Amino acid sequence: MAMKGLTFSRALLLALAVVMALAPAGPAWAQDDVTWTCPNGLRTVEDPISEAPNLACTNLFGANLGRADLAGARLDWSDLRRAHLYRADLSGASLSGADLRLAEMGRADLTGAMLSAADLSGADLSEANLTDANLYLATLYVANLAGANLSTALGLPTAILTGARYNPATKFPPGFDPAGAGMTLVSE
Repeated sequence: MAMKGLTFSRALLLALAVVMALAPAGPAWAQDDVTWTCPNGLRTVEDPISEAPNLACTNLFGANLGRADLAGARLDWSDLRRAHLYRADLSGASLSGADLRLAEMGRADLTGAMLSAADLSGADLSEANLTDANLYLATLYVANLAGANLSTALGLPTAILTGARYNPATKFPPGFDPAGAGMTLVSE
């Protein structure tokens, strides 16, 4: 189910979450040369207390989610390649194992987001807020981290940062060596 180029309202995202919750779990679709297999148990009906959408294992390739309120959303193992998430509120969102390659996430709020094992290769995270985000085993190969706030990011030493770009405005945890992690300093 491709949703390229669409803009989503919160109501539409919640409706999509209900539809996806009713879909069978397991191997769900194939696109290009990648087959998406989602772990069992991710497609569940929303917690009645939470208003955050459950979009785990959803194909959102190229979706326009700029400025979307996705705080606390479950997007684990979702395909968000080339998604437009500029200034999106993803605070507290769960994006474990999500494919965010080439996603536009400049100025996104990822405070406390779970990004463990997510693939952010080539993603634009310029000026994104990643305070308290969990980047354990995340891949940020050649990602743009210019001006991003990683000052309290968790798991940064375990992330793949080869070729990721940063500038003097990028904030790192105390003692973190970006050059030693294979990152590239760029001018402002």
